[in-house]
Amino acid sequence: MARIVQKRQHQLAVAEVRELAEGLAEQLVSEFGGRYRWRANTISYRRSGVDAQIDCAEDAVTVDIKLGLMVSPLKGAVESEVVKMLDKYLA
Repeated sequence: MARIVQKRQHQLAVAEVRELAEGLAEQLVSEFGGRYRWRANTISYRRSGVDAQIDCAEDAVTVDIKLGLMVSPLKGAVESEVVKMLDKYLA
């Protein structure tokens, strides 16, 4: 199992960060399927072979992704996409 963890500091309101995180989750669902749900300020996203959390704290966003055995070879591509999205939305 491969794991990807990315954390970015921000100066946005939590509501703004939640809105951005929800947009990211909706994009994941439309591109790859699966589903997501909110628990407090954390989104949990699941699909076959992928388990991800997006934590929207007051000062940082943390993305934690666990890739199953079949998806692990894509770790580099997935991590690159996560970094690109975080840079785009939190720059």
